[in-house]
Amino acid sequence: MGNDGFLYCVLTFPLGCGCCVLTVLGEEAATRRGIDVGIPSSALCSCCNLCTCYVCTVVHETRLIRQSAALDASSNSSRQAAAAAFPKNSPMERN
Repeated sequence: MGNDGFLYCVLTFPLGCGCCVLTVLGEEAATRRGIDVGIPSSALCSCCNLCTCYVCTVVHETRLIRQSAALDASSNSSRQAAAAAFPKNSPMERN
């Protein structure tokens, strides 16, 4: 999420803070998706990751965020193309 990928990777592998990183990423992904999950709940799920497969949930939510952003971008470019093709006061515009 964001531009902190290198930082998350360094914290996870060499420093062994994977549970903490998963807690932060899970809470951030949930917040962006409008899911009400706080840090304590995210921490509990990440500590019990082997039973809850919380990492799978976080990965799925981040993919949905990326897909949503891509759809928004393509939708905006389609609107801009339509606006350029039919400028205001053109014969194709309805009153």
